[in-house]
Amino acid sequence: MSDNSKHIIDIISDSVASLRKTNTVSGTVLLSGYSFTLTLDSINEYAVGDYITLSDGINTYSNCKVTAINPDYEIVVLNLDETTLTGITSAISNAPYFDYDHWDSESGQLLLKDNEVEKREQKYPLIYLLLNIKENRQENNANKSEIGTINIYLIKQTDHFKNTKWRHETNFPILRSLYDNFLLSLQQNYYINVSNYISHNYEELFFMGTEDRNQNKVNDYVDAIHLELTNLKIKKLRKC
Repeated sequence: MSDNSKHIIDIISDSVASLRKTNTVSGTVLLSGYSFTLTLDSINEYAVGDYITLSDGINTYSNCKVTAINPDYEIVVLNLDETTLTGITSAISNAPYFDYDHWDSESGQLLLKDNEVEKREQKYPLIYLLLNIKENRQENNANKSEIGTINIYLIKQTDHFKNTKWRHETNFPILRSLYDNFLLSLQQNYYINVSNYISHNYEELFFMGTEDRNQNKVNDYVDAIHLELTNLKIKKLRKC
């Protein structure tokens, strides 16, 4: 008999992926160079500056930037990989981003992204799972396991010239909406063994890490929501 369940990292990754905006593409027109107009089934809240992944059903192009939004469900994208786009059928936003690591390693990964403009613009909003993870597996309860504590951070870049009031009224509404959607998606995940609500501690971190210069975990000016999920139960599916 083997264990056919999902790891908590993959469960959270799936929940984050479900938050990304998706669209059907019905037309692709070359404007000039590697800039294209796409006709979508809806604008679906894309914004100028968003990065999206396009697909023709076989190939994917993950480095496309929205440069304009036109009437009639049209967006203009620039393919930064400098390849021609033909027969595109779907578009999906790259954000929110997901990663899992220790703070020191994550800080290094984010710094590496700063070396390329297109990567520098694809750092936030970030849903970050802090490692390590301790799982309690009991022989007399083969259908589920229990994870003691999981620390998840929802992180968004902020303006270090703005005060707390501005961040509360401008930055945190976006983070709180992301929190609501993420928690709902996690609760609805098939592998989460929960009746109706995931119990957790919730903490808003204004200008995370700036209380002490040595505490800045990501080397960027950011606001964050810290979630501490306790006693999360994961279904363990057994396959003979």
